[in-house]
Amino acid sequence: MTSQKHAYPPQRHFHPAIARLALFCLLLLSGFGLQAQCNPDLTPPVCPAATIVATCENFDPTFTAYGEPDDDCCMSSILKAVSYTAFDTLCNRGNITRSFLATDCSGNSTLCVQQITVNHLQSYFVKFPNDLTVVAGGPAGIYGEPAFYGVDCELMAASYSDQIFVLPAEGKTRIERTWTVINWCTYDPNFPVTAVPNPMPDADPNSPANLPGPIVSANGTSAPWTPTVVKLTPDAATPTNFSTYYTQNSNGYSYVQHIGVLSASWVQGKVFVDSTGNCAYNAGETLLANWTVRGVGAVTGYVAEAVTDNAGHYLLVFPVADTLASIEVVTPINYGQDCQSVYTISPNPPGTVYAIQDIPVKLHADCPLLSVGLSTPRLRRCFANQYTAQVCNLSAEAVPNVTVRVVLDSYFNFTGSSIPGVNIAPKTYEFAIGTVLPGACTSFHIDFTLDCETPLGATHCSTADVFPNDLCSVDSLWSGGDVLLSGACDGDSVRMHITNAGTGGMIQALDFVVVEDVIMYQAGTFQLTPGQTKDIVVPANGATWRLQTEEEPNHPWGGMPAIAIEGCGGINIPGLVNAFPLNTENPFSTSDCQENTGSYDPNDKQGFPKGLGQNHLIEANTGLEYLIRFQNTGTDTAFTVVLLDTLSQYLDANSVRPLVASHNYALSVLDNHILQFRFDNILLPDSSTNQAGSNGFVKFRIAQQPNLANGVRIENQAAIYFDFNEAVQTNTTFHTIGDHLIVVVDVNTAPADALLLRVFPNPATEVVQFELPESVGTAHFVLTNQTGQLLRQERWSGSQYRFERKGLASGLYFFRVNTTAGKTFTGKIMLK
Repeated sequence: MTSQKHAYPPQRHFHPAIARLALFCLLLLSGFGLQAQCNPDLTPPVCPAATIVATCENFDPTFTAYGEPDDDCCMSSILKAVSYTAFDTLCNRGNITRSFLATDCSGNSTLCVQQITVNHLQSYFVKFPNDLTVVAGGPAGIYGEPAFYGVDCELMAASYSDQIFVLPAEGKTRIERTWTVINWCTYDPNFPVTAVPNPMPDADPNSPANLPGPIVSANGTSAPWTPTVVKLTPDAATPTNFSTYYTQNSNGYSYVQHIGVLSASWVQGKVFVDSTGNCAYNAGETLLANWTVRGVGAVTGYVAEAVTDNAGHYLLVFPVADTLASIEVVTPINYGQDCQSVYTISPNPPGTVYAIQDIPVKLHADCPLLSVGLSTPRLRRCFANQYTAQVCNLSAEAVPNVTVRVVLDSYFNFTGSSIPGVNIAPKTYEFAIGTVLPGACTSFHIDFTLDCETPLGATHCSTADVFPNDLCSVDSLWSGGDVLLSGACDGDSVRMHITNAGTGGMIQALDFVVVEDVIMYQAGTFQLTPGQTKDIVVPANGATWRLQTEEEPNHPWGGMPAIAIEGCGGINIPGLVNAFPLNTENPFSTSDCQENTGSYDPNDKQGFPKGLGQNHLIEANTGLEYLIRFQNTGTDTAFTVVLLDTLSQYLDANSVRPLVASHNYALSVLDNHILQFRFDNILLPDSSTNQAGSNGFVKFRIAQQPNLANGVRIENQAAIYFDFNEAVQTNTTFHTIGDHLIVVVDVNTAPADALLLRVFPNPATEVVQFELPESVGTAHFVLTNQTGQLLRQERWSGSQYRFERKGLASGLYFFRVNTTAGKTFTGKIMLK
């Protein structure tokens, strides 16, 4: 009998308690642990951090950042108590005790005590008022006072005493104003002051805590001891009019400000709405309150400012030496139009009748006319970018309940805004502005990122509309029809739509044109009832598709509505979106289309539309928009930036409409053809300190002189002044007036600036002119229909060829031109 051995797994026996523990762990891992842990709940609430240490600058008085008791299962109640007995609430320093009695839903309780220690950190700095010369009767507060910065931990106070010296021989009074500045968080009025102040209290830890500080003023008045280092901020490299203090010992200062008060002459007048159009005040015309008027003395350079009262009246005071002064309203809009905006006048001395200069303002007196602008100095992929939107009230009445609707480009991701915005649709945000006063402008910022996967050089378009957008003073012959264009990339197609967004039907058929890159693709007509839409579908083949239409006759804004769709199926030729105009004269609506860039020139000027080809061809009577960008690439903060734009004789200075700017500014029209954008107190940091913040821009719209001839070249250049530095000249932009529908050789590969064959007019009725930039020898012209049937062929020589219709039916035709020089041109013409 043979015995066999079998291998069996060893037998293991578990204690019942261990088995129950294993089952509990299994339930915990399988997702039932919370139920098993909380029923019953044996764990009391958990306390927040027992100790918190903060500085007065980052202390959170709401305690949100410091936590409260918490429970994993269910919290029933938290009883709280806060003790400030060891805390200085004025200076934000000392100890705060927070106590909690926390009870969960099962009755487990925890007593928590949290100790918050807030340390005093003194790092403020002071800007002293300038030594200055003023004239008698100037506005209150013109002498200035100390300004404090970084005072999160301080309780600052300032007072002054004056010594007055009358100097008749000099025609002035001198005031020596001694300012006393005290930090009450560290100052002890009962602590004795040493007879000889220590010039560097930081160096002596035993020095008295209360020292009279350095006697200094903005222009470096001498002091009996070494003054504290004078800088803009503790990290600034270049001295400015600021003095900085770092030590807790620096808690009491005194210094002297020198003020000269001159005898004065006066100018007075009214600011009014020139409703009669004669540039002079007539009884009954609206007077404007709260408008700032500025005067500059021609001899002394003294600057006087005043704000009009409720009756529109102002009074400016000048030194007697200023026998001439320039007067203007300070505003960001082109208020003068066909009236002057800068006046030269002789102020009258004391004892005589005031010199009078009334200032007319061209505003719409009968409707709430608003304008909106939107732009950015640059678009960079994978970086934070910022739009500035600006609303101006072009009417003589305050407009309440103003809102702005912004639709961002599909590649933009909204990250925030300087005022609250409501997301009402994908990429669409609405911003409540409130009331905008007559002639006033207000702006806000929109922050966004640009998708990293965006093709380099792609053009991005965003739009802005302002409401209310009620129309007034309309032509009685206008039907109420209003053309609205829209479009988007939809998979393998580009879908574009023409909608009658008005209140009336169109009285006649209007023309539309569809352009593929720079070649005519389709043309036709439309006539729509209110709310009716015509759809146009074209292939997503990488072309830049443009839809342009006529507007209903006698429409308030007129123009040629247009849209452009780029990047559907790739981009054949980048940069074509802005080759043609996109915006009309409608002030209630605007679009901003810009190409994303890598590197860029920080001080430049761009014109929109860019125009077609190397000559930047645009049609006569096309409105132009100019974007001037500037950047402080120096080594210190720029306090004033001035842009001077000398307009071409072919542009109408009266039509200037500012659209948007990065900072507040005042616009003047000098000598009827020079635009001055003045950014006072812009405090533009240098690019090495704050690269993004060192940039600025202004964008405005202007009309051509009417009906310019083909071949006219419109040039424009700007000069940028940073404080007292020499001007930085921008590049020169230019446009050439001409018929703009251009055909290029092989549109899929030709560069955007290729300009080889001009075809005009297109669409045409009877005759089409073909024009080469130079003679190419003998050319062979072939015309076919859409099925490829040969309809016409002809040989010609020279640079021009005149094609005559001769009975051809209306429709789209294809042509080819082969030259003996080896060049081939292809394209389409439309016969109406």
